[in-house]
Amino acid sequence: MPGDLKQMSDAEFARDERLFLKVVADLDKRTLSEDDYQILGISLLLRQLFLDGSDSLIDRVNRKYRLKFTFEVVPPEAIDPNLLTVTTYWMQDEIDPYAGRAARPTTALNRNQFLAATVGLIRGIPVTIKDVILYEAHSVGGVHRSAPKGEPAKTIADSEGIVSLEGCEPPLRQLKAIGNIALKALMPLRNEVLRRHGVNVPPPVAVSEKRRGRIVQSDVSLKSAREDEAPIELLKDFAKVMPDSVEIQLSLAKKYLSQTLALQETDPDTADSLYREAIARFPRCAPLLGNYALFLRNIRKDYDRAKEMYKRTIDANPKNANNLGNYAGLLLARGGQAEGLKMLDSAIDLSKTDNTPGLHAELWFYAFAHRPAKDRPEALRNLKRVLKDGDRSPGWDVSANIERARLDGHPDVEWLRKLADVISGGADIETLDAWDKWREA
Repeated sequence: MPGDLKQMSDAEFARDERLFLKVVADLDKRTLSEDDYQILGISLLLRQLFLDGSDSLIDRVNRKYRLKFTFEVVPPEAIDPNLLTVTTYWMQDEIDPYAGRAARPTTALNRNQFLAATVGLIRGIPVTIKDVILYEAHSVGGVHRSAPKGEPAKTIADSEGIVSLEGCEPPLRQLKAIGNIALKALMPLRNEVLRRHGVNVPPPVAVSEKRRGRIVQSDVSLKSAREDEAPIELLKDFAKVMPDSVEIQLSLAKKYLSQTLALQETDPDTADSLYREAIARFPRCAPLLGNYALFLRNIRKDYDRAKEMYKRTIDANPKNANNLGNYAGLLLARGGQAEGLKMLDSAIDLSKTDNTPGLHAELWFYAFAHRPAKDRPEALRNLKRVLKDGDRSPGWDVSANIERARLDGHPDVEWLRKLADVISGGADIETLDAWDKWREA
């Protein structure tokens, strides 16, 4: 770390971290662009990151992390010496190992070596990565536009217009490859900044996929994201800075889930507001939609809104047995027998590969409470089997389903209550042994 790096307050450090995340996100977008203006902006970002002396953004942010940066490049092939004095040569994306070509030997460089690496030769004069960044930043207009100063900048300027690659001047096109390599080298620091603030960042996968020459994380799901420690307001700020970050969005969705669950009984008004805010941000997040439907049903007793939310939940994920089962339970309790039983059958079919605790006990309870009389013995046999295996759903309220069964003339209402006590109230399963149908099941 440079010895003259100024001491920074925590507020300054947090501000620089946010700026760093925004710069990395901007760099990611620009390296994917084909627009000259967007590509030119890479020079501003790289200068800000690496070439502001001891006050460079990368040094300010890395002060607490002390990571070592590794830049993976493909070394240039040898050029015929006889051509060097007359040939203009640029490596372009040949230097970039992430450019989607077949695997090639690479060299790991530190920051100084990377900036000093040669990417072009103009009439025998080498052009380095640093030369390209500064030329595009100060002579072309990435930061400001002025007359080229120094031999490298003047040499590059003299070569402009001689060769055009895909309608783009070679130094500008070279900048894309440089930005892509730098982006990959910055990812460890970017991930450490996110982890420091409690954002879940998954480990690298064994097989990486390439997105326009970019190695990206795959195999990430909301279900696998750990509980995040970052405050929700900070995650919202990160989401604004990095709107395309899968990790940030998943962490924020996870935080919404945990906070709404924590508040829904003690502060239902705040929970309701937070649910609506979350769903506006993540309109197809099935876990959020499903939890909100339960909240509307069990806490708010707003059955019409709950039904609407269940429809959205199932539209977002039609193969989730738990959501289908919850919706079936609501429909059946509200007298929607035809639709409810159809939904229940689908849930039972999907539940064969779903080990969600309590799911099978709930489904077979609904089946015994609401199916026609001829189908109830099978339902009770399956309910007995899963309860004997230990499946329970603590706290699950099926009182509305029991009342509907009573209104529909179910002959075993009292035993339905006892079954509910075993499923959700902690009662001993042996309390059912006095029931003839249970013993025969």
